[in-house]
This record gives sequence, structure tokens and C-alpha cells, in this order.
Amino acid sequence: MLRFVIGLGVLLMVLGFGAAGWQYWQGIAGADRPGATLPPVTEVWLGTATGTIVPAEVTAAFLQQDRLVPRRIATITHVAPLTDLLRDAEPLPAPAFLEVMADIRAPLLAEGFCPVLQDMIAEDCQIHSARVVAGSVDAQSGTAQFRIELAYRLKPDVADLPDLAEQVFGSLDVEIGVAPEVVPGNTAATALAAVVEAGLLACSADSAGYPCRIIGLTLDWAPAVPFQGVATVGWLSPLPDGVLAIPEIRTLPEG
Repeated sequence: MLRFVIGLGVLLMVLGFGAAGWQYWQGIAGADRPGATLPPVTEVWLGTATGTIVPAEVTAAFLQQDRLVPRRIATITHVAPLTDLLRDAEPLPAPAFLEVMADIRAPLLAEGFCPVLQDMIAEDCQIHSARVVAGSVDAQSGTAQFRIELAYRLKPDVADLPDLAEQVFGSLDVEIGVAPEVVPGNTAATALAAVVEAGLLACSADSAGYPCRIIGLTLDWAPAVPFQGVATVGWLSPLPDGVLAIPEIRTLPEG
């Protein structure tokens, strides 16, 4: 009986996370959404002010704002009570089954973060993965650490893109470390909102070009301790004086 219960738990985990992953990759591999005007990212290249080529996955995260792409992810690692995973008056399982239960129910915790992104920067948000961190279950305190990855599409810009041939790409990791009493409510969701706000503030600075977009987020949160977060922003700026736009060199096909 014990073997059956554990086996069933593993099967449910595979089915649950497989469904979330399938939904995510459907968004990446799907056809162009209405209103998309950019060519496939493989036909677009961006350069930096120092003359280097921006990696394709970063270019996709910045330019393909109307799609879900692998690089544009919000990663949230946070500690939560195991009781948040229960339904109604459901009791916690025996300690031996706590980690399996936490892994199966982790997507329930992820649902609270997409509304934060959609209120601030995202047109759409989907759960890429939601897992308990192995070995993090604390039966005595009744808590565990969870790692959640969200893929999101960005809200459309109010103005058209400038001519990419006359622009260079810049980026910045905006780091934020905040004491818990500074953020109202002191929850993982309000902390995520603070990290997004830090990215938006960086985009509004005079040093940032246009468009400026948040192309990645990370948050590490636990109750009653300072949280750490990073908002990765990218923007376009006019070519510096003396810099020429040179297309990427490609190897010609044989024959």
C-alpha cells in the first residue's frame, strides 16, 4: 500500500508538471499572435555599443514581447507554510509524505504571483514550473521552500520600435535588497511587486533608452528576513558616434 501511494504521488507530479510545461511550450512554439509585426527572431540581430552581438535568447526576450520565450522568466524562491497547500479542513499527511504532497500542490502557490505581473507589466502569464526545493521541508515548523518559474508576455508598447539598424542594445541587472518591514504586507507577492517596481524605475531613468523592458525577474523571499531580488531590464539607444551597424557574418551554405 505504501509503495502504491508513493507511486501515485510521483505519477501525479509528472502529470501536473507535464501539463504546466506543455502549456508553456505551446505558447513559445505557437503561431504569431494578432498584432505581431516583427519577423522571427532568427532573422533579427542586435548589437551592443561595444560591437558585440546580443545572444539570440536575449534578443528574443526583448523583441518578441508578444510571445512566451524561454529567457523571459520570473523565478521566485520562497518559504511558505505547508498548510497553505491544504483544502478546507484537510490535515497534513504524515512527515514521510510531506515532501511529495508539497511537490504535487506547489502549483497552488504559483497562482498568486501571475496577477502581480499582469497588474504591472504582463499581458499574459503562465506557470512554467512549480516545485518544492528538495530537502527543504521542515516538519517541525510546518514550512518548505518552493521554486516557481513563470513565463510572461509583455504588454504592448505605446509607440513603435525605432529602426533596429540604427540602435544598440543595453541591459542592466537592478538588484534590490529590502528589510521585511519596508514592504507593506510583507508577503512574497508584495516583494515581487517591489522588484518589478525597481525595474520600472530603472526604465524611467534618463540613462535608459526606449523601449525599455523587463526581460527577467528573480526573487528570494522568506518571512521576517530581508528579501533579495533582481529585475533585468533591456533597452535600445541610438548608435554612438563612430559606431557603424555591421550585420552578423553568416557562413554561406555549401553548393
